[in-house]
Amino acid sequence: MRPSIFVLLATLGMAASPAIAQETAVAAAPAVSSQQMVQQAKDALAEMSAIDAQVGKQLDEAEREGDAETVECIRLRKSKISALLAVSSLAQKDMNLALSSGQDARAEHEFRKITVAQAKVRQFQSEVQACTGEGSVADSSSSVDAESNLDEDDDTQGLGISDGVVGVDPPGTTPFEY
Repeated sequence: MRPSIFVLLATLGMAASPAIAQETAVAAAPAVSSQQMVQQAKDALAEMSAIDAQVGKQLDEAEREGDAETVECIRLRKSKISALLAVSSLAQKDMNLALSSGQDARAEHEFRKITVAQAKVRQFQSEVQACTGEGSVADSSSSVDAESNLDEDDDTQGLGISDGVVGVDPPGTTPFEY
């Protein structure tokens, strides 16, 4: 019985060793320094605030024009941008507090919140541009110019095979087909 316990423990030890190695590798390499986190968070919040203000202006303009569909499209994205900005602002405060108390893991977590929110705000900004027709998909109309190089002859008549009658139907493959 003792050899089987030894084999079991050895197997578990080998299975856990890659996971332990991964944990130490991840914990050993911080992504950015604390000064870089603080500066990048400030820059990200400034960018998100500018986008929020720009989208607000686009919303006001759409309301003046009276386009209800565009107003609703922009309003939905604006509310999401405002929520992400509020969450990022709170995350920045929490990140600064965690950095001052030496909680680096917590600070990195809050910093990741800000970077994810920044990416989502950029996405919503591009969606707002699509709502207003300023994006790459400005209008849904397209035109195609086609020239015909066909002769007057109609080449769609018979290809030398029968007119669709191939032959006799094959025999049934199951008794339910009769």
